[in-house]
Amino acid sequence: MDLPHINDIIGVRRCGKTYFMYQMISDLLIQGVPKSYILYLNLDDDRLQPIQGDELSQLVDTFRELYALSDNQKLYFFLDEIQNFPSWEKWLKGIYDKRKNIKLVISGSNASLLSEDISSHLTGRHLTTRMFPFSFFEFLKYKNISFDLKTIAYSDKKIEIIRMFNEYLEHGEFPEVIIYPTADRVELLQSYFDDIIYRDIVSRCGVRNPAIFKNLALFCVSNVAKPHTS
Repeated sequence: MDLPHINDIIGVRRCGKTYFMYQMISDLLIQGVPKSYILYLNLDDDRLQPIQGDELSQLVDTFRELYALSDNQKLYFFLDEIQNFPSWEKWLKGIYDKRKNIKLVISGSNASLLSEDISSHLTGRHLTTRMFPFSFFEFLKYKNISFDLKTIAYSDKKIEIIRMFNEYLEHGEFPEVIIYPTADRVELLQSYFDDIIYRDIVSRCGVRNPAIFKNLALFCVSNVAKPHTS
């Protein structure tokens, strides 16, 4: 956070990008940064739709007026799902180049905010953090299960580890899914799948037949580790 560069957080939907932002905000508050110097804005919020180009352009001045902050006061802006703002890359570049006293942290999903997009528009101005869902070891840590990898084959926990691995394979590694009862996980994962298909891929790539594309995606998902022909 000390460097002037734009911090961009990239990862699949629901992998924890928003909570990572919350942690960064919490760290700033612990360091003594007043709340009035920090703005968090979720651009995926339906209440903000549709977002017009000039609305976000007025954000900085409106925020300073609201809290009576001088132009010299350093501010911290956290913009979640930045890709929902038209011409986001031009706006970020303009803020970075003209207002050195604003620290920008942005996030976006893999399909809608590719690292290539950021690099092409923000060359030399950004630092990327790539986030992923839980690994199996992180999954076990969340479940408060520890073991010694060297002795697990002879450990009493072997059966429990195998059971947890099967659960991990069946229901995936998304943090939010893990906390829900088993009966609700399939429905939640289905909603994730639909969001990725329709909101990230179909809308971004202009897929002409979303239904066929979804069926193809379902086929690929259900045939993982099986041979395919091109």
